[in-house]
Amino acid sequence: MKNRNRKIKYSTLSIAALVSSFAQFAIADDCPVPTGSIDPKIETRVNFDSAQSLYVYEYTVSNGAESPLPLNRFRILFSEKPETVINPNRWNEGYWDRKDPGTVTWSTSEGDWLTHKGVQIWPSPFMIFPGKSMLGFVVKSKHPPGTVRFVASGLMTTIPKADPDPRGLDDEPTPNCPGMDFYNTVPYGNAVSGTTIGPVKPDEVISLRLKVKPPKKSGEHERYNDNDMGPIFDELVVNPEKDKGLLRAELSGDRRLSSEDFDISKIDVASIVLGLGKAPAINSKVAGNKLKAEFDLARVSIRCDLDQALFLSGKTKDGKDIQASVRLKKILCKHTREAQRIDLTPKPKKPEALKKR
Repeated sequence: MKNRNRKIKYSTLSIAALVSSFAQFAIADDCPVPTGSIDPKIETRVNFDSAQSLYVYEYTVSNGAESPLPLNRFRILFSEKPETVINPNRWNEGYWDRKDPGTVTWSTSEGDWLTHKGVQIWPSPFMIFPGKSMLGFVVKSKHPPGTVRFVASGLMTTIPKADPDPRGLDDEPTPNCPGMDFYNTVPYGNAVSGTTIGPVKPDEVISLRLKVKPPKKSGEHERYNDNDMGPIFDELVVNPEKDKGLLRAELSGDRRLSSEDFDISKIDVASIVLGLGKAPAINSKVAGNKLKAEFDLARVSIRCDLDQALFLSGKTKDGKDIQASVRLKKILCKHTREAQRIDLTPKPKKPEALKKR
């Protein structure tokens, strides 16, 4: 009996030691504030330069006052490389997207190394900080205005990492960082996606105006703003974590998008999808040169933090692409709501200090 009790006692100690060893080898993750923790808006002013026969697009980029991070990179997905690009001070443009060669990426360095006595200012004061905006982004193109997508990201405050497993099971473990996609499993990665105005090839893509209403509440009657000269981008307020039901959409032409005379009946309704989830249109009808349709909110797949626009796409009956978009009020993810604020006031900081962040 004593031997049996001794064996049970030793077994219990062995299990306890094993659990302790696993706890000892637990991987500690070093995670930055997700780079999608910004609130970007890109407003556009369009003029036509008759002397050069070019449309001039002047962009104002802003970052919401409640953003935890400054904005230091954004790109606009143009269908074709513009004729001219002009940048603000200390910002540069580049063409890095092989799949979409017309996409222009604007960025500024994380630190301004052009300071005296070898001391760096970090982060760079030329970023777009919360509550601020920046002018000076200009594009000249031969194509008229239409709706285009932009994606933007904030400063990477530290390099995400996880300590290697001492047992040698994984020498390069993937950090468990909420709000960060290390394998590009979602469209546009960790960047915020929004909508603005930019040059669009009218012979290939037809830009239309989109209005979307949230799921109807009990007893509510359908209402649309009939003012055709209202804002090009309505803002949809919907919470995908709480709201359920059908989104109600209205599609029409707009002279500001070079589609005032477009015949809506030419749309192939079966081809229309909404959102990254590519939700199909249901209960659709055409009346008064407007297309009204409904979409299942759950299938639209709106992402917290990252989606600030819904895009509708489809084709005409003769095969041309159509596109339209509506702005979304930003919905914060749980990890963003609970994230601890970091003091990112630009200040002198020796380069080696950055490695410790």
